[in-house]
Amino acid sequence: MSVPHEVSGQVEVAPEAVLLRDDAPVGRSAQSVRYSPDGRIVATGTYDKMLQLSNEEDGRLIRTLRGPTGGAPAAGPFESAAFSPDGKTIAAVGSDKVVRLWNVLTGAIIRTLPMQGPRVDGLVPMANQVAFSPDGQKVAAALEDGSVRLWNPTTGAVLRTLRGHSVAWGPSAVAFHPDGRRLVSGGGDGMLALWDVDAGVMLSVLGHDEGGIFDVAVSADGRIIASAGGDALQVWEIANAKSLLSLKASEEEYFVAVALSPDGRRVALSRIYDGGEGDATGFDRWHDGDASRPRRVPRRDEASESVEVWDVRNNRRIGGLSLGAQYFDLDFRPDGLVLAAAGNRGDSGGVLHFILACPFDLEVLAAYPEIAKQLAPRDEFETQPEFVARLGKGQRAYLDTLRSLEKAAALELAERVRASRETVELPAFSEASGVTLGRYDADRGRYGITVDGRDTSIAMPPAEARELSASRERAMITAIRQLSPGGERLLLYNRELIHPVTRKRYPIGERLRP
Repeated sequence: MSVPHEVSGQVEVAPEAVLLRDDAPVGRSAQSVRYSPDGRIVATGTYDKMLQLSNEEDGRLIRTLRGPTGGAPAAGPFESAAFSPDGKTIAAVGSDKVVRLWNVLTGAIIRTLPMQGPRVDGLVPMANQVAFSPDGQKVAAALEDGSVRLWNPTTGAVLRTLRGHSVAWGPSAVAFHPDGRRLVSGGGDGMLALWDVDAGVMLSVLGHDEGGIFDVAVSADGRIIASAGGDALQVWEIANAKSLLSLKASEEEYFVAVALSPDGRRVALSRIYDGGEGDATGFDRWHDGDASRPRRVPRRDEASESVEVWDVRNNRRIGGLSLGAQYFDLDFRPDGLVLAAAGNRGDSGGVLHFILACPFDLEVLAAYPEIAKQLAPRDEFETQPEFVARLGKGQRAYLDTLRSLEKAAALELAERVRASRETVELPAFSEASGVTLGRYDADRGRYGITVDGRDTSIAMPPAEARELSASRERAMITAIRQLSPGGERLLLYNRELIHPVTRKRYPIGERLRP
C-alpha cells in the first residue's frame, strides 16, 4: 500500500480506495449497479437473470425482481437500471432488450414499455441503456436502431423518438440533464450529442470518439458531461464545450464505464485491458443475426480491470485499484463518499463498495488532520488488508464522521458565500460586467448580447435599440456579486441592463435561487 504523499501545508492521502463491502456471492457476476436517490437501496443487475435490490448499509437482500416468466425472457444479465426520482419505481433493460418498470416496494411489474416501431435499415428497436428524467415524467432508452426513445412511465405512451445517430452504430448510452429539458446520448458512431427532448432536436455535438462511446454521465449540478468509449474518456463543460479532462486508451485497453461524483469534481472510470488480443481498439465485432450490420462491442473475456478516480479540476489521479477482474458499471452513492463497481471477478462477482481515497477536497481534509490520517496507512509496511482490518467495525462510524464534517464544512462555506454578497453597478459592456453587445435583429425586434460567454438576446423596440447603440458607453448594469457556490471566484447574478436614455431595466443572465 502506498505511503501518503507529504505536501507542505496540507494533508494528502494515499491513492488507494478502501473496500467497504463486497456483495459478491460465488458464481454471481453483475452487469449493472445503481443507488436509489436516497442512497439506501442498491440495485444490481446480475448475470443469472435477476435484478436484486439490497440494503446499502449491510448488503442484505431486500427483494429480487424478475421478468414476467419468473426470470428474464432470455439468458443473460439485466444490463441497465435507473430509479425514478422518488425512488418508488425502477426501470431496467433485460437481456431481451426490452424496458420494464417495477414497483420497488412490492416488486411487481408495473408495465413493459412498447418497443414496436418501423425497422430502420432492417434493424428493430432494441434498448441498450435506460434513464429517468429528473421530474419522473419521462423514461429514455438508447435503441439499437440508431434512435433514442422517450416514454411516459405512467401511461407507457411513446412521447418522442430522437434520430441523429448512425443507424448501423447507434446510441448505447443516455443520461438526462438535471434541468429535464436536455438529454445526452453517446453511441457506437462515436458521437456525444446533446438534445432538446421537448423540441426533439439535437442541440450540439460535444465530442467524437472514433472508438465508440459506451457510457455517459452528467453531474448533479448540470455543468459537466463525461463519456467513456473504446479510445478515450472525456469530461466536458457543457456551457462552452470545453474539455476538462481527456484520457486516451492504449492499443491494449478500452474504457467501458464512467460515473461523476454529485459535485462534478471527481470522475470514476473503468478501463479493461485486452492484452493486445484482437484488433487494436479492443473491440470484437458481432452481427446480431445480420452480417451486413457489424457493430463494435467491448470484449469481455481474458481481461484485467482497473477502476480509477480522477480530480476533474486539476487532471490528477486521486484513487484507484486493480483486482484482475472486469467491471462494467460504476455509480457514486448520492453523498459522493462511496463508489460502487459492478462486474465479474472469475469465480465470483457482484458489487464492490469502496470508500474513496479522497472523499472530499484536500483543502477540506487539511482542516481536519486527525480524520485525514485515518485514510492513510501508518507506514510503508502496513498492507491493504491490515489497513482495512484496523478500520474494522469503525468504517460506518468513520463514514458518519466524514458526513458530519462535510455538513459542517458546507454550512461554513454557505455562510462565507452569503457574507460575500453585495449589490454593484458596473459599465454594462465591460470585462467586469461579463456582458458584450452584439447585433440588433430588426425583424425579430431583439438585441443580441453575450453574457459570460453565452449568447442570448433581449426584446427591444427599434427606437430604443438605436439609442442604446449610440450611447452604449453610458449603459450600466446592476447586479448581485458574491462568491461562487464552491467559494472559488466572484460571480454576478440578477443582472439588469439599464438603458442609457429611457433607464428601462432588462433582466439578463442567471438569477439567484431564493
